[in-house]
Amino acid sequence: MQQERNSAGFNGRCRGAETMDEDYAGLETLVANDSLGLVTGVDVPGFIHRDHRWVLPLIAWAQAKGHISRPSTLVMFDRHHDAAPTIARNSAEGTQLLRRCRNESNLADFISLCADHLTKNDGDWVKAGMDSGVIGDAVVFGVSDHFGMDRFYVDIDGQRHALWLLSHVGDELAYQGKLTDRAYTDHYKELWNILAWDPGTFRTPKQRWILDFDLDYFAVDAGDLGVVFPWPEKAYRSQFFQPCNARYVEGWTARMFLDEIFARCGLLTIAREPDYCGGESDCDQIFRDMNRFLFDGNLVIQDF
Repeated sequence: MQQERNSAGFNGRCRGAETMDEDYAGLETLVANDSLGLVTGVDVPGFIHRDHRWVLPLIAWAQAKGHISRPSTLVMFDRHHDAAPTIARNSAEGTQLLRRCRNESNLADFISLCADHLTKNDGDWVKAGMDSGVIGDAVVFGVSDHFGMDRFYVDIDGQRHALWLLSHVGDELAYQGKLTDRAYTDHYKELWNILAWDPGTFRTPKQRWILDFDLDYFAVDAGDLGVVFPWPEKAYRSQFFQPCNARYVEGWTARMFLDEIFARCGLLTIAREPDYCGGESDCDQIFRDMNRFLFDGNLVIQDF
């Protein structure tokens, strides 16, 4: 069924969807339109694809298969929050489709939503996921909350969703970070509860979250120079392997925190987003580096 690639990268060239195993029925369109591939080497379902908004059918698929609950908590690493107000709610047709996704959970409807009713720059899919019933609360690492965005979102059925925008994990584990500052426990308690985290300790039982990466999280946008390039090794070591010295989390590293997040996920998704990474070859380099530093080289990409 599958032709194995090594973990060096993925350039989006997939074989025909006619070879797809029936377990993935309904995702054929994403092979052709979003360069969908499998990520193996881990004990949860994993996918790699091109444009971030197409993660919604993957989430719906995983929920229908029982890998994660519906709705699911989203833990995302991205240089952008992707949580702009969804344009799907601007039209009667889009709103109707959101409600149909919410009530019927048909993969074809989620594919139509992404193709025809979300922004092509992938900036509004998070709230669309909340409206369509597949995303519950969301925690986004890699951005800051200076956008002035509300920390909650009310979906089309009046359900409230938490939406936390955080900096890098290492920054938030530092002194007065959002993952450590007990002086503001009342303010951060919601965030900690979402992550099953009490500064210094993860609570049990384990959850089954969506762990989602946009590879542009690991890209430097040097806007004044007009270039985008992958993180150097020094950045990974600084951000993920530097021991914390803040009270309650002494000795922790961001890599240790990420390992605990991964242990609690039921679905791994990776969006390449080459336009925001510096191009296809830079995407390949970022994937290799992320795999090496964060997953010990265990991730393997396979075609359908």
